[in-house]
Amino acid sequence: MGMDVYGIKPTSDIGKVFRRNVWGWHSLWEYIEHEYPEIACKVDSPHTNDGGSLNKKDSLLLSDKINNDFKIGKIRIYVEECQKFLDSLPDVDCYACLGFGVTRSGVFHPSKGVCRQCQGKGKARPYAYNYLPRIDDLVEFSLFLKECGGFKIL
Repeated sequence: MGMDVYGIKPTSDIGKVFRRNVWGWHSLWEYIEHEYPEIACKVDSPHTNDGGSLNKKDSLLLSDKINNDFKIGKIRIYVEECQKFLDSLPDVDCYACLGFGVTRSGVFHPSKGVCRQCQGKGKARPYAYNYLPRIDDLVEFSLFLKECGGFKIL
């Protein structure tokens, strides 16, 4: 599943659409919620494809703020802190094999194979590990915001 963010009145091709898979979008928007709650709260249901939107003025303001954060290294520090936190989490029972280390059919027929998710260990990184924010995503989103003329999430 992905998130498609469409420019309302784009001024260039960059502002027409911004796409990310759910892992990339959720972590990107969590940064915005964390750093700019006064802007983030203006978008209804930003973690869904239900048409949440932001006007041109606030899109430009958000673009400037993200761009400034990138220039002063604030985004890099945030991403590093997220990585440290995720690295500190203990492994959990593998959600693919339920901790058995073999494919689900292998639980009843052990010769069926080793779980590809955990390589047979029965443990895996927590699911939250998939939601690491990326600097490039935020920079690209900032460029989109500058050219989108406001946006709508569909």
